[in-house]
Amino acid sequence: MSGSCGGDPPLQGRKARWLVASAWGVSAVFSIPSVFLSSKEEVKGMSQCWIDLDPWQWQLYITLVAASLFFLPALIIAACYTVIVYTIWTKSRLMSYPKLSKSSIADSKKSKCIAWLYLYVTINKEIMERISWNIARQEVK
Repeated sequence: MSGSCGGDPPLQGRKARWLVASAWGVSAVFSIPSVFLSSKEEVKGMSQCWIDLDPWQWQLYITLVAASLFFLPALIIAACYTVIVYTIWTKSRLMSYPKLSKSSIADSKKSKCIAWLYLYVTINKEIMERISWNIARQEVK
């Protein structure tokens, strides 16, 4: 437990640090083109950053940006969800659920019937009291 967060084994702590560092590294690599492509220009007395490219270069640039900012992360997220769902599905198949005996199922059905009967009687009693109260009130008028 040498200095890792939450008592994780040291190997998992190193792996987490490596994943974070690699994410930052990939981010830095993908941001390198903007350093060379952009330039600062004065527009209406204000400084603005511009990228001046030919039409085919714009198409390539936008395609690469879309791939790196949308399609690649979407594929990674889809792969992660696939692994998560597959893992849960296979683990749930391995788990055995307790078998219910026929008597416990019958007892469960009986108790549900009794509960519904009680609810039905209670609601009908309330409705009948309200109806009789309204009738009595109308007769008084």
